[in-house]
Amino acid sequence: MKHNCQIPSRPLSFGERERQCENLFRRRGPFFHVCTPGEDSLILFETEDDFRFAMNLFALVSHLFPDVRIITFEVMDSHIHIIMEGFASRAKELFEQFRKRLYRFYHSTGRVRDLHAFQPNIIPVEDLTFLRNSIAYVNRNGFLVHSEYTPFSYPWGANRFYFNPDSNSRQEGRYGDLSYDEKRRLFRSNTIDYPEQHILVDGYISPASFCDLDLGEALFRDARHYFALVSRSVEG
Repeated sequence: MKHNCQIPSRPLSFGERERQCENLFRRRGPFFHVCTPGEDSLILFETEDDFRFAMNLFALVSHLFPDVRIITFEVMDSHIHIIMEGFASRAKELFEQFRKRLYRFYHSTGRVRDLHAFQPNIIPVEDLTFLRNSIAYVNRNGFLVHSEYTPFSYPWGANRFYFNPDSNSRQEGRYGDLSYDEKRRLFRSNTIDYPEQHILVDGYISPASFCDLDLGEALFRDARHYFALVSRSVEG
């Protein structure tokens, strides 16, 4: 009796993988790198609760603007970085919603924050190399500032979820498992309409639940290509 043996498919060549990435870039977009001024005098996030709120706020505004895809982001103490796909006008509206809710958060904690200078610089990303370098830059930004972290351990962004199937290993259940009051506290808002299947890790909604990691990873030839870019200087 003969058995049908499935012959493994031939691995794609370097050129074939690169063409796949180029075709994906051309089919999708437009892409933007959205960043805010990193002024030393404007410390936005001081405590772990501040950073956790920012993480959950990214999850919420991503849900409120489904036509804007967040590919990756990073929260620093004085500024934020976001790589987005969508129209620039909608990206700006998403940011304004983020800023408005951030102001309310400070007000609820009795702190005064002047967010006048907290404005987005929306930079069009017009080629694949620039997009790859932008993703790598954002995902290593926390490590560049805080030497106690690596690009794969900094906790306040989507960086540690890239090419990391174990990134949700510390999951703390799902959003739908929370009580009504817990949902309100998570977002510091009466707005609790949010996908119940999204995963919680370390006190916030996992970026793997709302960031388009599949798209971000597919823009690189493979994991080795991504790790090589994150491990070298792309600040230029």
